[in-house]
Amino acid sequence: MKKLLKEWRKFMNEEFSDVGWTAGSSGKHWGNAGSGILLVTPGKDKCFLLLRGPEVAEPNTWGIPGGAIPEDEETGQMKDPWKSAVTELQEECGSLPPGFPAQGKLFQNDVDENFTFYNYVVIVPEEAVTQWKVRLDWENQGSGWFTPDDLPSPLHFGTKWLLSKLGVS
Repeated sequence: MKKLLKEWRKFMNEEFSDVGWTAGSSGKHWGNAGSGILLVTPGKDKCFLLLRGPEVAEPNTWGIPGGAIPEDEETGQMKDPWKSAVTELQEECGSLPPGFPAQGKLFQNDVDENFTFYNYVVIVPEEAVTQWKVRLDWENQGSGWFTPDDLPSPLHFGTKWLLSKLGVS
């Protein structure tokens, strides 16, 4: 088993060299920066959350679609946080919800000295709640629309931070 784990770690480091674990005062993070999207309905009466799977960091917590921001292979610079967040939403949910806008409101969380997370809050039409057909990828095991008074538990620490910025606790 130890040999298998060693081979797996070697494979992961070789295959995903543009993204890896970084350590800071708040702990370990996948990459130097990340971005994600909190979908809300008009009036912010419902928000969309994902239940993270057991194979990812912060497993079995409810959070937003998102992930590490990769580097541009040509320039070595971090790719655009908004575009990365949209890509993550599509990958984790199978598609974008109906009425998805061209931009969201940014809430930047400088988690620690080595990691920043770019949270975007995006308002989608109420129809997205019933019309959007979510197809989860391997990273998540559940999803749902929740009111501020009926949030699932436990929440991912980053989602707690973002919701507190929106006046939801």
